[in-house]
Amino acid sequence: MRNSVHAEAIRLSATPNFPRFLLAGLATALFLTGGLTVLGPEHMNPPMPGPDVPEGVHGLLGLLVLTAPIPVLMGASAMTTEFAHRTIIPTVLFQPRRHYVVLAKLTVMVFAGLVYGLVVAIGAVLGIFGGAWIARMDVAVPVLEVSVLALRIGLSMAFYTVIGVGIGSLIPRPQAALIVIVGWFYLLESMLSAIPGIQHVYPWLPGGAASAITGQNFVLDAIASATGGGGVHLLPAVAGMAVLLAYALMASLLALSTTLRNDIR
Repeated sequence: MRNSVHAEAIRLSATPNFPRFLLAGLATALFLTGGLTVLGPEHMNPPMPGPDVPEGVHGLLGLLVLTAPIPVLMGASAMTTEFAHRTIIPTVLFQPRRHYVVLAKLTVMVFAGLVYGLVVAIGAVLGIFGGAWIARMDVAVPVLEVSVLALRIGLSMAFYTVIGVGIGSLIPRPQAALIVIVGWFYLLESMLSAIPGIQHVYPWLPGGAASAITGQNFVLDAIASATGGGGVHLLPAVAGMAVLLAYALMASLLALSTTLRNDIR
């Protein structure tokens, strides 16, 4: 098992994908917080309060949920690239106990997700305070509280990475996995939050659980305002984290079961 984890860590550090995912997360976090602060949240449709009020700070942090598909793709790529480049064959020859292979990937990708989440949290804090400085406004929430909220979102990214490993195990084709991840996290989840009668399901989905960590999601409010529907009541922050953990555990079991059962050709 130790050799498998070491081999997976070498694989992660030897490819350019991991730094690219980190740069994508950092750039997205900086834009969603600092960029929108400089451009003026009040110019958005619908208007959004700026970081000079607590609601504006929470709203900007809530936008970080939009970065979630990146760690999902990162986790999925740990499986899909193996099948795409046929390196899965020497991998299982090196370690014929396939559950060790999956456990090694899960272990390393949890670490990768934590690093990604830390980068996103740092980008969010720098974005909010840097953007407020450029826009010449005060931030209504102390830097420590903003940092704690940003780190909560960052921690959730590790869970998303594990979910990605499960998706990549179930759908080993990179293009198909990409369509499913982008379609679900950017399209279907948002649609479900706007459909009357089933809106109550959204807080129990991964996106709703991540939104609960900050206690506010401007995207949900914007969808409700545009459709004229009622708002979605999010779970408490602790419950949201528990739901994400449950999804991560289910994804881990999915990765173990499907990889052990499928034949590699």
